[in-house]
Amino acid sequence: MKIKYIFALAFTLLFALNVSAQTNVGLFIKGDLNIKYNTREKPAGTKGVQDDYEINVNVANSALFRGKMTDRPQIMEGVFTKTVVQPRSLKYDISCDVVNPKNPSQSRNIGRMYGLVPITPTGVYDYDKGNLVVDILPMGNAGGFTSKFTGTAAGKPLTRPANWADQLRETVNINRIVNGKPMSVALKRYDKMDFRQVVLAQGPIQIYQPVTANGQMLYDYDKECWFFNSFTVQYAEGGLVKIDRVAGTIRYVKDKNYSANHLSQYEFDVRVNEPIADGGGAFSAPSDESAFFSSDASVPGLTGTMKYKDVVNGAGTTLSSAVAIDLNGNNINKQQLMVLAKVIIFASVIPMNAD
Repeated sequence: MKIKYIFALAFTLLFALNVSAQTNVGLFIKGDLNIKYNTREKPAGTKGVQDDYEINVNVANSALFRGKMTDRPQIMEGVFTKTVVQPRSLKYDISCDVVNPKNPSQSRNIGRMYGLVPITPTGVYDYDKGNLVVDILPMGNAGGFTSKFTGTAAGKPLTRPANWADQLRETVNINRIVNGKPMSVALKRYDKMDFRQVVLAQGPIQIYQPVTANGQMLYDYDKECWFFNSFTVQYAEGGLVKIDRVAGTIRYVKDKNYSANHLSQYEFDVRVNEPIADGGGAFSAPSDESAFFSSDASVPGLTGTMKYKDVVNGAGTTLSSAVAIDLNGNNINKQQLMVLAKVIIFASVIPMNAD
């Protein structure tokens, strides 16, 4: 979560004409996300006001996603009855374009990702009860299809200061491999999103099969960082079922002059199938200070930044954010990159930015 006091967790992308188990260098997720928090400029409980997320993202010069995601807040009325008069939901209206691999300057619209995801009062993203789909038209030599998002992603935002309830949360230990050595990080004050058999729809190209995500994304308020915990993604590749383990962190860092320039960023160190520590790593010498200023691009995964320029009012409330997405895939193939894009860019847009 981009923390202003928050929480948040992913959606649709693709694969080029030749998908193989071979890893690729130079893959990327680049683009812009412009967020307008309209609900923060109106009195609480104003019906019909929604937060807008305008997105324009290029994934590996293979697919372009352009359009809007709209977060409609929950509104309750009645001092005692607490009747929900406007349920919360997340609406998608995104054009899906394909990039010509023979001429990346050419692109063509092939369909849309659109529909509604209900969000329950307890913070469950209920894809089963929604109608979010990727809808691709037949065109040229390519057939069309419609693929639905299913499953649930459950979590409750901790949008309040620490209190007695926070102290009851179970400590979660995150195990990592750093420079070949096993490390453990304890999380005590956190929010989480549980992905429970969440199927992220096929497409926009047909060979990008549906992705099933399971596991947790946890945001620790003290460390200001997202952690992947026991997170796996399952999909078909080359006629085989493949399961990848996703680990690592997405750290939120404010500029030292944030109060004046309102700049901040997410720093990505996401790992795919992180190697198991060997015996020798446990006896290696401690790292010096330089270890804090380096990232290991040789490890399969996703690195880079999402940079934020916020507009903040006099009360310190963020009214809008211009986000520059600049992420690089290291030693992973296009399918794996698209899986990460689905999880991080689309399914987690609200948890990482607003809640």
